Amino acid sequence: MVIRKFYLGHRMELYNREMSWLDFNERVLQEAEHSETPLGERLNFMSIFSSNMDEFFRVRVANQYRLLQLGASYVRKLDFHPKQVLIQIHLRAQELQDRFEALFLHQIRPKLEESGFMLCDENNIPDVLLPKVDEIFQFKVQPYLNPILLNSKTRKLRLRDAYLYFVVRLEFDRKSRPIQHAILEIPVRYTQRFFTLGEFNGRQYVIFLDDIVRLHWKDIFRALAPSKVNGYTIKITRDQELDLEHDLGHNLLEKMRAGLRKRGKGDPVRFLYDQAMPEDLLKVLVRKFSVKSSDLFAGGRYHNFRDLRQFPIQGRPDMRYSVWPSCSPGLWSEQQSLFKEIRDADRLVHHPYHSYDIVLQFLREAALDPQVRSIEITLYRLAPVSSVARSLITAALNGKKVRVVVEIQARFDEENNIFWAEKLKEAGAEVLYGFEGMKVHCKLCLVTRREKNEDVRYAHLSTGNYNAQTAKVYADDGLFTSSPSLTAEAARLFKSLYKGHFHYTYRHLLVAPYFLRQPLLSLIEYEIQEAKQGQPAWIFLKINSLVDEALIAALYRASQAGVKIRCIVRGICSLIPGIPHLSDNIQTISIIDRYLEHSRVYAFAHGGDTKVYLSSADWMARNMDHRVELAFPLESSLLQQEMLTLMEIQWSDHTQSRYLNGPQANRRRVPEEDSPQGLNNSVRAQSAFHDYLRTLNLER
Repeated sequence: MVIRKFYLGHRMELYNREMSWLDFNERVLQEAEHSETPLGERLNFMSIFSSNMDEFFRVRVANQYRLLQLGASYVRKLDFHPKQVLIQIHLRAQELQDRFEALFLHQIRPKLEESGFMLCDENNIPDVLLPKVDEIFQFKVQPYLNPILLNSKTRKLRLRDAYLYFVVRLEFDRKSRPIQHAILEIPVRYTQRFFTLGEFNGRQYVIFLDDIVRLHWKDIFRALAPSKVNGYTIKITRDQELDLEHDLGHNLLEKMRAGLRKRGKGDPVRFLYDQAMPEDLLKVLVRKFSVKSSDLFAGGRYHNFRDLRQFPIQGRPDMRYSVWPSCSPGLWSEQQSLFKEIRDADRLVHHPYHSYDIVLQFLREAALDPQVRSIEITLYRLAPVSSVARSLITAALNGKKVRVVVEIQARFDEENNIFWAEKLKEAGAEVLYGFEGMKVHCKLCLVTRREKNEDVRYAHLSTGNYNAQTAKVYADDGLFTSSPSLTAEAARLFKSLYKGHFHYTYRHLLVAPYFLRQPLLSLIEYEIQEAKQGQPAWIFLKINSLVDEALIAALYRASQAGVKIRCIVRGICSLIPGIPHLSDNIQTISIIDRYLEHSRVYAFAHGGDTKVYLSSADWMARNMDHRVELAFPLESSLLQQEMLTLMEIQWSDHTQSRYLNGPQANRRRVPEEDSPQGLNNSVRAQSAFHDYLRTLNLER
């Protein structure tokens, strides 16, 4: 869906963000479909696809329904009609679901069998393994099965978001007994999704929990004595946005707790069912659970494929990507005092190519160093077991002044964040919970150390979260610096957070919500003026999402002026490249590989005085206007060159990169005729990225 409009008098063409999001998930599915991807990784990409689709319906589709509820007068002000968007979403999502089901049935299952894993069910399980299945059922499954009959006496049922259920059809020999229906939760939350039964005829037999239940229908419904039982899986997805009512009598933490208790009880936005289900039974469910026809999606025998990451392939390295050993950031990281090394020069790190241990080492050293007076940090997504939080707790117990801004509105991580916030408070840290309606999304840590009777500040600024678990798979960049200009402004930002006052101006940092979009527009305008004067002008961006209309309009104007623009956009992209006389100087690609590309980089030619910023912010209205975000410059020309070299490596990818939008959307790139000599289809950016960092650190 393309939206054509004028923005402040300028022509605009925008690709619908919801369809762009589905395009992104198609790129994830393509990795699962790709025969050269190791089989275990194909399972992982299928798991990611399934999780992504759940979140898409919980948040983005739910948002379209909310727009419809606002009334016709509001909808008329939109550039699109939510009903039309929902129709397109349904068609596209069903197409992707069909591809997914075909992939599992016709490629993944046969490939697992070739690799020595037999997925068995009630139709092909060897008799010799049935006692093992009976044992699992008796001790690990049956205690959690509680079937509910669906009849006129049944109380109103509310199916939980993303839980798996069987809808069971019970038939009887006596014609006087009518067909009955029952619903039964598949107890994944109490046990596991896959069970290994043992080896038979040279293959390892594995069974879904679902099929263990299917094999024991007669045991489950023995009291009813049915002659025939069939079960069909269903799954409902609900609106998962938290509504924080404007109640002045409650603080934000109390509202979040109340909202979390309600999560999973929102309105349905998707009803996924086994397409083998009889039509009459589906009609019963539609009536019973008040399902709209627009929410019906036909699936296969199994749902919740996010559980594929649990498939038991331990001890099979041939089914995984080869392990890349972590690169050392350099000799500086191995010294006794990181503070001395950071004082000598700014240090750039790239995770997960560089182990996240360097960040943990920085925090541990700060927690124990007697010269450290205070630690200030923003925390957006904390791990359930958080080394970062534990180091901060240690610092507080050691008498350091620890001030922590914990964002408790981070979607789906609220409970982890609340848990650790309370542990930090117990240890004596000062905890701020963020602001209603404005998420604190910036990632920075500021350590103040007493040296020679003066306070010296050290900062870690990052594009990614303080989460050692996600840092193993999220590709992010971070900067260690003691630069007085950057650390003084970081201190000013923390003061803003404590006061809830964001109107400070900055000379070096770019800080949302009031000082990010306009500086970016000014940087783009500078390139426009340079191009008009015949000077070299270029913009090179790497971001997760490109949606903000003001920034896209500026990029279109820059393209029309002759500025060369390259964009690496992992996910949603509303900008359309290659439109004659509008965006013909813009190229956009996306990279999907073993690591999730998560860093944001903004680079500008700037008349030869190159500007390179790393940032927590995507180019979306929410990041510019409704979040506290940070973009920080690389002041060192050496680090600028390092970052630009890594960006060029990514741009050269012709293995894992794909075109965005336009006629070749989601197609893998191939080298152009005028590509540099030696460039070929084997360029894989993340592998080349790793090799470059290993070489770079050997040279340092």
